[in-house]
Amino acid sequence: MISVDTVLTAGHCIHSGTVNGRAYSNFRVTPGRNGGAAPFGRCTAVRAFALSGWTSATTEEESRNFDLGALKLDCDVGQRTGWVGVRAVSEKEKDKGTIVQGYASDSAPPGVQMRSDGTLQVIQSLKGFYDNDTFGGTSGAGVFLKDGPDQLVGVHTNGIVENGELPWSKLNAFTLITAERLARIQEWIGK
Repeated sequence: MISVDTVLTAGHCIHSGTVNGRAYSNFRVTPGRNGGAAPFGRCTAVRAFALSGWTSATTEEESRNFDLGALKLDCDVGQRTGWVGVRAVSEKEKDKGTIVQGYASDSAPPGVQMRSDGTLQVIQSLKGFYDNDTFGGTSGAGVFLKDGPDQLVGVHTNGIVENGELPWSKLNAFTLITAERLARIQEWIGK
């Protein structure tokens, strides 16, 4: 949650990506899910957003730097859950501790939020790479730095890319929040 009614997530959770992709629909959000329990109820999305670089790219390789989106909800669940701040990352933050909190599909029992601690290994202009342990289903999870756990700096997007170039072939990745993306996120919150 990044506002009273806005969830930040990976673009591929909203749209399959590239100009040949398709938008998804019928989103259901369960804040604070704990197994089968929905302590804050469930909401549906009334609007979905994705970075244009994600939806207008001509190849998957081109799109992967823009894997970011948001959902505007039909409820103000953030009044009960609270929400986190969002900030841009600087290159000076390389080697800082990272936290990923999400719902990996290999967690037991299923549907329980997991936390993974690691280190920010590589910062590129649009992506960050870390050694946090992630698994399918973690996409869209918030990425935080340990020295500022109440401010989101990115969204987890993918694991190691088989046969990819470095650092894609060795580290898990997340879409960085940049100054430009922060402005876009503010627009999404305001809509």
